Amino acid sequence: MFSLIIPFHRDYQRLERILPRVQREAQGQGIREVLLIHNGTPLSAKVMAQVESWSHPSFRIYHTPTQGLGAAYKLGIQQAQESYCILSSSDLHFGWSDLQSFLNLPQPVPYALGSKDHPRSQIKRSWKRTIPTLALKIFRKLFLGRTTPGDSQGSTIIRTDLARNLISECKADDYLFSLEMVTIHLTKGGTVVEIPVALEEEIGPSNVSVLRDGIKMILGILKLSYRLRRR
Repeated sequence: MFSLIIPFHRDYQRLERILPRVQREAQGQGIREVLLIHNGTPLSAKVMAQVESWSHPSFRIYHTPTQGLGAAYKLGIQQAQESYCILSSSDLHFGWSDLQSFLNLPQPVPYALGSKDHPRSQIKRSWKRTIPTLALKIFRKLFLGRTTPGDSQGSTIIRTDLARNLISECKADDYLFSLEMVTIHLTKGGTVVEIPVALEEEIGPSNVSVLRDGIKMILGILKLSYRLRRR
């Protein structure tokens, strides 16, 4: 039923921690295939051999020279063979909590977001992360409308055929891709369901810079808002 898409770049060593777990547990979660998508400058043959040694023969590894989370997700969606895609991360930071929340819905939905903003989500945030997150949420609602999700940067569970239709209109190759895709979906009259997640212990230090990435997000929101208004 599910294609699990895991992008990786320079953080490939995180895979050593999560892939054994994925190998053990994925099938029991309804995941029928795992797509490991490397993006950016090709890794050396030695490193790729190491990644392959961590994975399982049933996993598939792809590469796109375009660097960015969005570029990896686009390639994974194009290669997916199951009914639904799970757009996850190289540290599987929600575990299976997003998938379990999705499966617990009264009926399947075409588009769901694992949302840290959901009232039942189990998230521990410092005030240094909470304040910028709240500010960006308000900014998004001002420029993208009140229907914009409370959290668009978590995981995504989406029907594969729907995702393929949407990515044809997505221009972002970086982490703005998830926001762009859900915004385009909403402007077409679609709906999205935010589902609760539990944040697990992060593997390694975060690559997120509150100032740098916050400014980039603001500029991306403004460009996306302008582009959609001109349609």
